[in-house]
Order: sequence, then C-alpha cells, then structure tokens
Amino acid sequence: LFLAIIWYIIKFLEYVVSHPYLSAGVWIAILGITTAITIFFFKHKKKWKQKRAYAYSRYDELLKMNWREFEEYVEAMLQEQWYNTILGPWKNDGGVDIHAKKDHRNYIIQCKHYWDQKKVSVQQVREFYGVMHHEDSTAWCIYVTTWEFTNEAELFCKGEDIEIWDKKYFLNYLRENEIRRNDTQVEKDDIKTEKETTIEETTTN
Repeated sequence: LFLAIIWYIIKFLEYVVSHPYLSAGVWIAILGITTAITIFFFKHKKKWKQKRAYAYSRYDELLKMNWREFEEYVEAMLQEQWYNTILGPWKNDGGVDIHAKKDHRNYIIQCKHYWDQKKVSVQQVREFYGVMHHEDSTAWCIYVTTWEFTNEAELFCKGEDIEIWDKKYFLNYLRENEIRRNDTQVEKDDIKTEKETTIEETTTN
C-alpha cells in the first residue's frame, strides 16, 4: 500500500512538471489531493508501526512461555479457527502434541518451543512425518515452532504438504489479532455510547 501511494505521488509530480501552465483552481486541487494522500500515508504508517510493536511485544511473551504453556496457546489458536482439539499428555505423547479435527479432516500437530533462535531441522520434520504415517496416514500435519525452519526442512514440508507455523506466522497472526481487538473495542464503545444515549433520552422524557 505504501509503495503504491509513493508511486502515485511520483507520477502525479511528473504530470505537474510536464504541465507548468495549469490554472489556479487546478493547482489548488492538486495541492489538496497531495495533502490528503500525505496525511493518509503517515496515518496508516503510524498504525502499521503500532500493530508491529504490539505483535513483537506479544511474541516476546510467547518466547517466555514454557513448552506446555506454548502447546496450550497453540491449541487456543486452533480453537479460535474452529478446530476441535485434544491436547496431548505432559509426556509420552507419541510425538503428537495436539490432535485436531476440522471439516471432517484429521490433523496432528507438533509444537517446538525455542527461545534461543534454534531452527527446526529437516530430520525433525521427517521424524514427525513418520509419526503421522504411524498415527493416521490420512491426517494433515501442522508443525509449529516459535522460531524458524531450515531451508531443507521448508522444502520437505512443501513437498509433503506439511503446514508450518513459524515466527513469521505468529507475527502475522498477532498483528491481525490486534486489528480484531481494536475493532471489538470500537464496537463495544459504540454499544456503550448507544446505551448511554438511550438512558439519557428515557430520563429526559
């Protein structure tokens, strides 16, 4: 969006330079449009920075969780996306941390909580893929980590249709969550204002 706005401003200025004999009214219109675009750009840039800061602060909280809290957090994310879930036991889970179901499709989920920027290796993904075939060969796989995957691991996941949730996924999710949180707050404020207005009108009458 920002790049598109910048491109538009550049093209607009090129047009202005190539047409130096414009009337005063046209120049006023150009100034107004350019000002509006500039305000729009900086306002959205500020919002984007706020959402980015919020996402990173929440991501830091994610890193501070222990491995069990992280599994519970991932389960809550799945439930928010309308998955039916069963969280695995504390130990001896057979390599599957969460079982899930959505749209008549079974999913098995592996969670790796790393706080030291450790990457999931292709060997780990292959082991999980083997577990999936042992558990349910028709199930879909989701491999979740707080950090990243090696290039080899990403290629393997892509080739075997294993969905991956990594740092980038969580940051995008948290940014979207901030948008939903703000929208919900605005909706609550509107409802509160409407109720207060109704009470005032009732009292006046």
